Amino acid sequence: MIIQPEADLGSVKRCRDQHLEEAFQLLTGVSKGLWELDRDTMLPLVRCVLIIAKLAEGNEALVSKEVEEFMDGLAKDNEVGDLVVFSFENKFFGKTEESTLGRCYWKSNLMLLLRCIAATFEFILEDLRARKEEWYYLTVKICLQLFKWMPKDILPLAWDGMDHAGILQRILGSLMQTMMGKVEGVSDFIRSSFQFLLEIYSRDCDHFEALERPLYEELLRRIVLNLYADLPRHLLRCLSTNHLCPVASDVYKTFLQLQRKAWTEGQGLVPEDKLAQMWAHHWLPTLSDALTSPDTFLQCNASNYLLVWTLRLFPASSALLAKSFSGTHTPQLRAWVTLLNVHKTLAGALPEDPETLERLVSCLFSEEENIRLAALGLLCSSPRTNQALSEIEVHLLKEFLPLNLNCDSSSFRQLLQASVKKALVRMRDSSLVVLRQKASNKKPQSPQQASNLIGKNREISLVQAVDFIEWLLQLCMSSLTSGPNYQRKKTSLLLLAAIMETCTDTWNPERKKGQPPRNMVALLNWARSKGCWDFFSRSNTLTLLSCLQDGTNEIRELASELLVRYFPSHFPESIVASLFERAQEAMSSPRVQEVEAAAVLMKTILQKLDGCTLKQLLPAAVEEPTEQCQCLCFLEHLLGMLRDHFAVACQSMLQAARTKPIHGVISALRRCLLEVPEVLASMQRAQQAPQWQMFLHCLVNTTKDISSFLLGVLQGKQASNIEQPAAAPSFADMGNAIGSLIQLEKDLASQEEEEDSVLLSEEHSLILTCCWVSVKEIGLLLGGLAEKVLPLAPLGGCGSLLTLQVVTLEAEVFQDILLKCRHWCKKRREGYQTMQNSALTVRLLGQKRTRDEGPSQEGLSSEALFSSYPQLRSILLGELGSAAEASVSRGTQRGKLRFDSICFLEPLIQLSGNPIYAVRVMAARALVPLVPLTEYGKVLLQLASSLPQPEDALSHNVMHGCLLQIQALLTRAQHVSCLSPDALLPIASRMEDCIWLLTGVQQCPLVRTAYLQAISLLIGNCSQSFAQQVWKIVSRDLDDCKLTKMQSISPVQVGLATFYQHAVRFLCHEATRLACPERVGQLHWFLRRGNVDVQGAILTWVIEEQERLSLNLRKDLHLTLLENLEVVLKEKTDYVLLKLYLEAFVHLCGDPSFQNGPFPQKPLGAGCREILLSMVERGQLSPEIQGLVLCVVAFLLTLNSEDYSLWDQWVALVERCSKACSSEVLRRSAAKSLKIAGRDLIQRAQDSSSSALRGVALRLIDAGIGLLQDEDHEVRHEAAIFASLVVVPPQNDCIWLQTNKALLGLLHLLLEKFGSFPETFATLVHHLPTINLSSALTKLEAKGAVSLYKEDEANVYAEPGIFSQMLLPFLLHLHNRASNSPELWEVIQSWLKATGPEVFSSLKHCKQWWSQGSNTSLHLNALVCPKVHIAVATLVVKAILVLHILESMEERKVPSVEGILFTCQELRCEVRAMQKLLKEHGMTSPVATEMEQVPTGGNKNQPECVCSMRTSSHKEEEERERGL
Repeated sequence: MIIQPEADLGSVKRCRDQHLEEAFQLLTGVSKGLWELDRDTMLPLVRCVLIIAKLAEGNEALVSKEVEEFMDGLAKDNEVGDLVVFSFENKFFGKTEESTLGRCYWKSNLMLLLRCIAATFEFILEDLRARKEEWYYLTVKICLQLFKWMPKDILPLAWDGMDHAGILQRILGSLMQTMMGKVEGVSDFIRSSFQFLLEIYSRDCDHFEALERPLYEELLRRIVLNLYADLPRHLLRCLSTNHLCPVASDVYKTFLQLQRKAWTEGQGLVPEDKLAQMWAHHWLPTLSDALTSPDTFLQCNASNYLLVWTLRLFPASSALLAKSFSGTHTPQLRAWVTLLNVHKTLAGALPEDPETLERLVSCLFSEEENIRLAALGLLCSSPRTNQALSEIEVHLLKEFLPLNLNCDSSSFRQLLQASVKKALVRMRDSSLVVLRQKASNKKPQSPQQASNLIGKNREISLVQAVDFIEWLLQLCMSSLTSGPNYQRKKTSLLLLAAIMETCTDTWNPERKKGQPPRNMVALLNWARSKGCWDFFSRSNTLTLLSCLQDGTNEIRELASELLVRYFPSHFPESIVASLFERAQEAMSSPRVQEVEAAAVLMKTILQKLDGCTLKQLLPAAVEEPTEQCQCLCFLEHLLGMLRDHFAVACQSMLQAARTKPIHGVISALRRCLLEVPEVLASMQRAQQAPQWQMFLHCLVNTTKDISSFLLGVLQGKQASNIEQPAAAPSFADMGNAIGSLIQLEKDLASQEEEEDSVLLSEEHSLILTCCWVSVKEIGLLLGGLAEKVLPLAPLGGCGSLLTLQVVTLEAEVFQDILLKCRHWCKKRREGYQTMQNSALTVRLLGQKRTRDEGPSQEGLSSEALFSSYPQLRSILLGELGSAAEASVSRGTQRGKLRFDSICFLEPLIQLSGNPIYAVRVMAARALVPLVPLTEYGKVLLQLASSLPQPEDALSHNVMHGCLLQIQALLTRAQHVSCLSPDALLPIASRMEDCIWLLTGVQQCPLVRTAYLQAISLLIGNCSQSFAQQVWKIVSRDLDDCKLTKMQSISPVQVGLATFYQHAVRFLCHEATRLACPERVGQLHWFLRRGNVDVQGAILTWVIEEQERLSLNLRKDLHLTLLENLEVVLKEKTDYVLLKLYLEAFVHLCGDPSFQNGPFPQKPLGAGCREILLSMVERGQLSPEIQGLVLCVVAFLLTLNSEDYSLWDQWVALVERCSKACSSEVLRRSAAKSLKIAGRDLIQRAQDSSSSALRGVALRLIDAGIGLLQDEDHEVRHEAAIFASLVVVPPQNDCIWLQTNKALLGLLHLLLEKFGSFPETFATLVHHLPTINLSSALTKLEAKGAVSLYKEDEANVYAEPGIFSQMLLPFLLHLHNRASNSPELWEVIQSWLKATGPEVFSSLKHCKQWWSQGSNTSLHLNALVCPKVHIAVATLVVKAILVLHILESMEERKVPSVEGILFTCQELRCEVRAMQKLLKEHGMTSPVATEMEQVPTGGNKNQPECVCSMRTSSHKEEEERERGL
């Protein structure tokens, strides 16, 4: 259209009017069929309408009349199609923000409009065929525009009492359903408008003072809790992501606040129980799932965020949550403790009702470490750091800590320390508050009586805190002697560090926080005035010094750090000389561990030196060494020792390796020079720089000479030829060189005996160790100099401490070591580059990483990796491309698949057809992390579509590789749940089309196996007919296998056996999934009559899947195995199949919950027991099979066996297999067999009057006591389950006990059920070590040649001394019962006669030995001798027991026993004198034990003995406690 000049305006107007009239007539005629037109046809008409709307702006009155007439006529028809026409036209003609035409018309016809909108909505929502997005959109928009621009006209209609409110309700309900729909764009459009609607509703309610607002609750329920059903799951996902946790918490808090507001407003006083029930209806499952999740990160965040707000807003929900966590499984117990912890945080105190405390005690002594730690954290934490611990909390801590010092887990020890430190901070801060209040003399406003009571309570809390810390200090110190194991020492050192950091006034300049409080001195003075907190006593110093000579580096380093940081700046003069002598002796030991300990000891001595002490140690030093040159003097002494040792080596290398090894002195020099801050500070003083330059020059020169000499020894060259360049000798050359040197020194005439030996002799090992370790220490020393000394700034005119000449010498030494010494790392340098590639591949492929405290986690995704290392993308892509090209050149090219922009897929697809099997496997594994999760469905569909049909020509390698990739992606998708069932349907359909890959048409077993594996992952998404077809194909293949029962599948066709194994696994999974009796019966038939491989596959599946099988299926399978067991044993069964058969049998019967269920009463397996027992007794089978047989026998004996001789045979085998010298497999099986049949035997013994059966039960319990102290964690775990089963009443839910608690439980069982029998006393006394203290001390004095290797103990975890102390209260209790049992008293008298005289003489010898003041060095040697400590602890236990026996004899006036030539008073004096003397010499007095009577939950008249550790064993300490 061309715009005309002004002269032509009249003609233009006439043309416009004419065209408008024609358009109107046309529109009226075709309106009925207008909406059947398509979009392109409608578009010109819409433009016309827009023109009309624009023209109306100039003359509204003219157009308004025509609009009213048109609208009236349109509305009269009242048909939905016309209503849509009306709605469409209203959108343009009545657009209120641009024109007033529509507004004016609809103000006078508002009800007509509302009825039309309601009718349109109902038509749209009812007629499925009419649900078009345009209709949705237009109707909703018109409705919301009406509410937005005409609120004043609509509001009165809602409250006029007529039918107007009903119409509005119909519209609102339609809007709700529209919002719930999934039409794209509608929900986003109406969000802001609907907010305006809710605002109108709120104002109306306020205006009419309507208290009940049901719309809010209805909207919340329908929109969020019903429509957004995935909200709880999405909240949990957010809690698994750290940065989303606060947002998820805010969302959850907002919902709870709105819900509580909606449920309480206008309702009066609503009971909290009712509100909690309403909360639980929506949120309890979500919160329960989060708190019981195996993901510790999610569980922790749910506790910190969701649970806190839940208990704050709905306090009564605590009871509902506690009820849902009332089970005994680990997740429920952990969640219950978490709930209690949050409750304590909010309430400020621990609930002390009996039920809660009983369950808390169960958690404190649970076998699961995370449950124990959570319960411990509950005791130790509080909302305020100055909140004193309650009496209950202190009591439970004293019970808990002694039983948890020897835990295996390093993370457990660290978390234990952190929790105990919180308790210590609470005790310290609360005590400081009490002291401040006492010092301020402020009296409360309450009456005097209340004031005195408050003051008394505060004083009690102060005394309690000081006493507990003193108790903990003594517990730690008594655990740091040489007798306890590594685990106990490490935990005790960590706890001691927590005490020192919390309860001393030592300032740590390295910390910004955690410094001691200002008034800490007041608390220290108060505690010391009561005889407590003597942290730095001579005894404690000696105990920590003994830790410096421990065999493990962690213990040495922790003890050294404590001594240096917290203890006084100087050691006592009475011990420093002997300590220095001990360090020098240890540096001359050939054992690497001892010289490393000597180095730490030397470093610690150096840091505690003063001038007087240095003069005492080094008389040849300067007259009065200043503080600045003390370090240099000490190091010069060590350098002189190094030269002396080197001189001995030059004369006799064998003698030097045995008595003067070089590596010990070099190690001490390195640690003193590089790890002591005072040394580095001395180097930076200008006045001492020349002396340090000279020292370092001499040191480097000496190390160069030593390294040249040692390398020459390994090369077999004379001193004159050392400097000649040569290649590194082989290991054979080094062995020959050392052999020649030994022969030369021994001056042997022949070497025939040496040549015949295939093992290294002691002399070979000595020299080789000395050479290699010395060369290593030289490298560490010189490298440390370059790292720490070389960067120091030059001082004055002296230049650098390491001159150019010295640095050159260092470089020459390193060059010689690299070129002339063959180490393992150098020998394998070819594989080094491959190993940096392997690490990258593992990282790239997202391998799982396991941790102590949480589930396995995935590695970096490909996106994250390439965003961090952009260049790696192109490098890896290039390598894959090259490999793919090489693969294509071999004829394995695949058809190109279109994968958009995923650049890595094409080369991996090509590599999947590689002829090499391993390459195909790696191509499938690599595909998984390189495909984004969002692309899994697309890639899987295209891979499945690329599979060929029988008539297509494609290699087996290509098909196999493609199937492997499908399987890998499906496995990953199933793991992360990234594909919905709808997305899997087309993939399953494509795979169904390739069923021929499973049939006999496809003759490659590998391809058939890969297809079956992929289909197994999709079978739930496949059609039922297809699943039945796969079952028939697989079953027919197994049926048609022409093999007898004892035959294995022929290895001629590669992969056939694997196919049959996966076929069996498929049948097993399908039978389990469908729970079809017919298919389960077919499995039983294969298990009885199948060939070896089929039976093995079924048994393997049972072993792997038994935890996920239903109880009924497990019983059916176990019954089948039991019925067929005798046949398997009597036939010549393959040992591999026999092992699988027995292993599956044990797995099915090993679960205690399975054993408790009903079992057929017919005598099954009766004929197998003798066969199985004889198999173990002969000992001809492997340890694995012997152990399995032992467990099978245990189960068979529980099936109504009354033959006590069989029980006796079985217990004898358990005793034999549980010894420390037995293999780990046998010990583990012995513990498992106890778990299976132990409770049954003990119950029979309790119910029977047979003394023989009672003796068998005692032997069984004794074996369990030994297994609970085994060095293998799994053995202890299985034995703890056995103890839990026999200790806890059968009718109660059983929580597996922690190992030490289980050990106490067995001792209590002996006391309560078998305490009146004389065999019980003999059983317990048998566990007391037989080490004689006098003999141990005598051996300590004898000095002889030290071998290179120290003989290991059979059980490094066992602690005979600690266990002896644990046994004491039980022995005393048995002695108290002896007055009513003549047989028991006779046994005790026999023991007294055999043991009493030796005990008394050992006490005297011990006192005499430690009274020798001149033997300080020998006393230090005794400090680090485990046998001496064990002997001392055992001697104290025996002495106390003898003392009690003699006291009772005197009270009862029983004649003295033959050989007892001392009185009770004499023995008591000897014990006290020995304990006092030992404590003065650092032999910390053994922690005594006492019996506390604690009523059990079931019967208060039946006391339960609880063994608790005490430190107040001396009379003066008891008096001190009474003073407190």
